[in-house]
Amino acid sequence: MIVCIAVGLPTKVQAEEVNQFHVRVEPQRIEFRLKFSLQTLQKFLVLDSDHNGFLSRQEVVNQEVALRDYLSRHVLITLNGRETNLGFPKPMKHHWSDDQSGKGVPLAEFDQRWVELTFMKSAQPFIADVGIRLDLFKTASDLDRIDVKIEQGESSKSISLSRSEPEHRWQTGFSADSIPEPVASISNETPASLDPSSKFSSSMIVFGLVAMAITWLLLRRVHQISRGSFYIGPRE
Repeated sequence: MIVCIAVGLPTKVQAEEVNQFHVRVEPQRIEFRLKFSLQTLQKFLVLDSDHNGFLSRQEVVNQEVALRDYLSRHVLITLNGRETNLGFPKPMKHHWSDDQSGKGVPLAEFDQRWVELTFMKSAQPFIADVGIRLDLFKTASDLDRIDVKIEQGESSKSISLSRSEPEHRWQTGFSADSIPEPVASISNETPASLDPSSKFSSSMIVFGLVAMAITWLLLRRVHQISRGSFYIGPRE
């Protein structure tokens, strides 16, 4: 009799790809911080330029400008009901280090390495409402969702934008009263009337002028004596 035993071998399950979009809102400024795995970025642009199955830090750096431009075209922002852009970019951050071999990150680990891109945007007189629309799902057919965390003051909320719901809008509640008053700058300079060193300097100038006058008078008398025009004998 032959007995067949089926043994269930463990299989590697690929981790769900989750990308993050962090939004921090202030009365007159908003920060957008997008954190994507290399696997997701590879769907937007070809990062592995030599197609060797490894991605080095330099290959990602070479595409930094292209990545920023791509996000600016596909992450659509409205502030106070008007379409605008992501704003001023900060330097890109890399959340990994190349291995000792120098080859870079292997293709199998693209989902475990992250890149962070941050943008800053100002608005006047204050930010009353914000709208975000992600067109990233149109270009990456297998990108399912992006988690969004919105922070405003002490409060925060988390949502998910997806292919079926790519847009979110909200009112900030900010008003003119939310704008902090400018803090008057405090000068580190001491007024001349209160600065002891200024009084000392004035005294030195006066002393110097008096010394120069006395020296001039003494030199004049010496000159007169040398010419015999100044009598130094006893008076009659």
